[in-house]
Amino acid sequence: LFRRVGPVLVTVDDLQWMDAPSRDVFVRLAHRAQEAPVVLGLATRVDATGETPVERFRAADLPRATLIDLRELDGNAAARLATLWLGAPEASDEMLSHVAALSDGTPLGVLEVLGAMLDTGAIRLERGKWQLDRARAERAALPARAFELLGRRVEGLPPASARVIEQGAVLGQVFEDALLAEVLDIPLEHLGFALAEARRAGVLVIEGAAAHRFVHDGLREIVLARLGGAAVRAAHQRTAEALMRRPAGSVEDLFATASHYAAGELEAAPAAAYAAYRRAAQAALDSFDNRGAIRF
Repeated sequence: LFRRVGPVLVTVDDLQWMDAPSRDVFVRLAHRAQEAPVVLGLATRVDATGETPVERFRAADLPRATLIDLRELDGNAAARLATLWLGAPEASDEMLSHVAALSDGTPLGVLEVLGAMLDTGAIRLERGKWQLDRARAERAALPARAFELLGRRVEGLPPASARVIEQGAVLGQVFEDALLAEVLDIPLEHLGFALAEARRAGVLVIEGAAAHRFVHDGLREIVLARLGGAAVRAAHQRTAEALMRRPAGSVEDLFATASHYAAGELEAAPAAAYAAYRRAAQAALDSFDNRGAIRF
């Protein structure tokens, strides 16, 4: 057909969504295209398993084939794309960094994350500058591709870093580094290596002087879901016991201690749990928080 009607240009996008037999058909077609006036243009990304479909074409050793590898957009390139697409002269560094951290390194991925943030009001134009609403951004419904990326980031962590991230997820969306070290019973400097690995993987960002934050609440949910019920309860129990060993702190600390006991292994230390509830309830009464007092 191509020899009869050519020259012909055939383009196929999103090759990563094709099943393996269909990809083999295109490899055979590429071989036959050597004999006809046809240009076959195929475009693909890394698929959900982390594989690149173009490897089948590399192995085929096609004499007329040209393979062009486009690198992922780095943080600066993603930020420039976001600024151009938003059409405003200025955008906050916090907003640009957040969008870049959640995207998959492709232009489409950056624009999908931007669209999701705009839809939920997580990005707003204030006095001619785009700003990030951190609370809304953490709850924004992300595109499926972004969630796949977050899942791959967690899977790619070394075991030691994964253990740190799992306990951090139990502590909360934002967690204190020193408390995490206490719960895991490891030196703070050793914890720093695991946290740095998680930052490089795009799982965490630094929050203030001595804390970390998950880049999105959905990523924390992924970690907790993979950890499982029994392991999550054990992690809550470790956290409650570590908090109980600390000197009595703020009302929020007392509430956190009681909440972790409630989500932990209640039968392991019922007396300590009861004491934590009583302290939290009394603190709530003293601060006229009737709802908190009833809760505990």
